[in-house]
Amino acid sequence: MAIDENKLQNEKNYLEVVKDILNKLIIKAKDQVGRNKQDINELKKFMWDNLSDYTDEERGIALLEVDHSVDITNKSIDSIYKYEKATSSPYFAKIVFNGKDFNDEYQIYIGITTISENLNFYVFDWRAPISSMFYNYEIGDAKFEAPAGEISGTIIEKMQFKIIDGEIVRCFDSDINIEDEYLQEILASATTDKMKNIVSTIQREQNEIIRNEKDKNLIVHGVAGSGKTSVALHRNAYLLYRDLNLSCNNILIFSPNDIFSDYISEVMPDLGEENVLNSTFSEFSLAF
Repeated sequence: MAIDENKLQNEKNYLEVVKDILNKLIIKAKDQVGRNKQDINELKKFMWDNLSDYTDEERGIALLEVDHSVDITNKSIDSIYKYEKATSSPYFAKIVFNGKDFNDEYQIYIGITTISENLNFYVFDWRAPISSMFYNYEIGDAKFEAPAGEISGTIIEKMQFKIIDGEIVRCFDSDINIEDEYLQEILASATTDKMKNIVSTIQREQNEIIRNEKDKNLIVHGVAGSGKTSVALHRNAYLLYRDLNLSCNNILIFSPNDIFSDYISEVMPDLGEENVLNSTFSEFSLAF
């Protein structure tokens, strides 16, 4: 259901706030990368000039310090990429939530990546626990698992957005089921030579699979074209978000052929993650 003009203007104003925050975060991250690169170069030069004076232990400590600085710099570069990508479409959904222990309603915007400044969250990552309510509940009673325990309350409102090039193209009230017209539009636009992410159209059953942390082994049955591969890729992104010790190099996808590998190659980057390892069974077997 379309919203009235006053409400639409409020949403446009909020979008401008988020875009301003993104620009600040991009500038800050770029400045940090510049300083880090300078520090790394100076540290390397100092090590080289004083190499003969180092003990083996001191040399090892210095190398670890360089590696640590490089890791921090790479994370800042990743942040720049995510923020610049988010500038075009910072979020795709919103819920208004009133917790039982809260004294106010909270507007929770949901996007591909978290956008925050000074502990103020303007957009929540779709994989965050609080974002699960958008996928799991209709307007009414809802709950989610927070680090401090279960938070329950009421969803007052649910909305979806289509934002292109930093402008709201469509904004409407929604419920657990996505509007047929909007869903058809998304499906039509997805008919390309590459698989796309489905974060704005994930259904409750798919969300349960993606966020399942209870089962060590998980097998998903479904007919051809039912979305098994897409759900598996989104689950990979979710696990990478939840487990900081897990990296893309710890996940291997077996594809039937190289054409299929190419077809799914853009999903993980679209979700803000690097592509995981990919191989066919024949290629994998030849490695041993």
